[in-house]
Amino acid sequence: MIIIRARNKIIEGKYKEFQFKIKHGQLYLCCLEREIAINRMLVYSVQELSYTEQPDTMSLLARGYLGNKFLGTLGMIAGIASANKKGIHRLQILFSNGEEGIAEVDDNIFNRIMLLG
Repeated sequence: MIIIRARNKIIEGKYKEFQFKIKHGQLYLCCLEREIAINRMLVYSVQELSYTEQPDTMSLLARGYLGNKFLGTLGMIAGIASANKKGIHRLQILFSNGEEGIAEVDDNIFNRIMLLG
């Protein structure tokens, strides 16, 4: 099983390699020393292209360990199977200047972006 985390950045198009950051409750695109606030003036529309779920690593390890400790191998298997899941969203973002970008974000950033529209 390969554990993959969302990159939380623009992976193609306008603002390529800019990271999504949350500062003081506001969502920003950041690259080196440049920060751009994400708001309705910057983002025209957002469309979800794909969604995948991956198990949360810490949840997987903790539940597997505790299951093994108390119930043996069967408990470990049940603990691993019941681990919390994290979503990875791939989005197409159309900016207000007509350019577009493809972003890969986790559930937290996704929810904040969807609040814009």
